[in-house]
Amino acid sequence: MQKKLLELATHDTKYMYNPHNDMRNLLIQYLDKLIPYLNQSHLVVAVSGGADSMALCLLLNDWIKNKHFKLTAITVDHQLRPDSSKEANQVHQWLSNYGIHHETLVWSHAPISTNIQEHAREARYKLLIDYCKTHHIQTLFLAHHLHDQWETFLMRLTHGSGLKGLGAMLPMVTRQEINVFRPFLTVHPQQLKDYLLEKNQGWIEDPSNTLETYERIRWRKQLTELSKAGLTPQIISKGCEKLHAENEALDWCVTNWVQDNTVFNPQLKFIISSIKLIHVPTALMKRIALRIVSKVRGINITSQDVRHNMDALYQKLLASPFKAFTFGGCYWMKYQENLYVMREWDKCPTDVISSASHIYDHRFSLTNLPCGETLTSIGKKHWPQVKSSFQSFCLPYQIFLSLPIILKNKKVIWWLGKEPE
Repeated sequence: MQKKLLELATHDTKYMYNPHNDMRNLLIQYLDKLIPYLNQSHLVVAVSGGADSMALCLLLNDWIKNKHFKLTAITVDHQLRPDSSKEANQVHQWLSNYGIHHETLVWSHAPISTNIQEHAREARYKLLIDYCKTHHIQTLFLAHHLHDQWETFLMRLTHGSGLKGLGAMLPMVTRQEINVFRPFLTVHPQQLKDYLLEKNQGWIEDPSNTLETYERIRWRKQLTELSKAGLTPQIISKGCEKLHAENEALDWCVTNWVQDNTVFNPQLKFIISSIKLIHVPTALMKRIALRIVSKVRGINITSQDVRHNMDALYQKLLASPFKAFTFGGCYWMKYQENLYVMREWDKCPTDVISSASHIYDHRFSLTNLPCGETLTSIGKKHWPQVKSSFQSFCLPYQIFLSLPIILKNKKVIWWLGKEPE
């Protein structure tokens, strides 16, 4: 499903390169082709009040007329400028005039002095995704445009990003089971302003868009000169599409290798991998390793999460003799000519049980829990109390150390596979 959506979004946005195209008709064509892939009728669009997001919201509102779709516009008030609440209210008034349901989400936070835009972006995504999940909405629209893509590529290039990062933003991604669409990635921002001017609709200019303290803004000020040298947003955008295709090919190789050479145990949450992994080309090996630890841990682990350990991983896998090591929050060991990958038990959380149901360490969904007791992993500390229960398994004992247990007065009263008393 995600591949089909990505192909649709990538290929069908090419017509937006023409600056003379009518924005409304173009987006309607795009959305009409998207309908078969939308599995529900409630859509969310993020609206900052800038020209790009205002244009997207109004275009979406035009599109849903005479269709069985509901649109909710969300503004995130970052509380970073004195006028932020006033601006959010202005957006609310504008959208209310069009009959668009609008809500404002406020980011409450302590004072921030460094990496302000990065923190704000992370908070914005979290608030938007949490809203969608809370209201059981699976489709979110964002208004990133051609120049945003250009800036993202150059920033990642200077940060030494690899193939996946240099592909910049995708027209469709899935974040925590929410489908996020960016239909404007090949649209010049002036087209969006022209659309609003034709409708006599204003927008808010963010004063931070002129501050050179932000890396994105420094690149933005280089747009004219770099375009003269051939690094136009259109050229970069086409390059990003090609990089996306190459990245997709690598992911296809990873998927096939994992399917053919690994076995996942869904009860004990560990993976047995062929030792042939050490003979795979480095770039593929790193991606396979990330896929493996993500599966074991039940969450998506990216290169950003383990960036300082990626090169060390290659050396550890090739070491002779092989020595067990940790990577990506997992313990890697060799056993009977295979690699065994399991959760790193020392990294498992210790929680005081506050409800009868709990998802432990993103891996185990537990029920009928006694409130007030301690939920933790077996670890080497508690292994002597429970090891007799696992002696029938012909597996390395390290696999069991990350399994959940319940403690009462420091004594193990329950472990996985044992019914609570």
